[in-house]
Amino acid sequence: MSLAAILNSAFAVWFFLMSAATYGSWKPRLFTADLPRLPVPSLKGEVASESGCRILELGRKFRQHPPTCEELETYDEAVSDLYGLTPPNALL
Repeated sequence: MSLAAILNSAFAVWFFLMSAATYGSWKPRLFTADLPRLPVPSLKGEVASESGCRILELGRKFRQHPPTCEELETYDEAVSDLYGLTPPNALL
């Protein structure tokens, strides 16, 4: 699993929207200095988890064809699982 898997999730968008200095402005921008603020679970340990396996599987599918809305929802749910977010907490 890579950091890109987390950066492309709804969780990362929400996090940077709430915490990055200029992301919530009329012209959203994300700076390199904003990236270390994102809490990242241990990627090595998470690869073997159920959520990690789902993210890897979906990543392979996304390289073959554009994701469907259902696949994107499953992807975001898996990332939320990595962070231990319950469904009510994962609502963005």
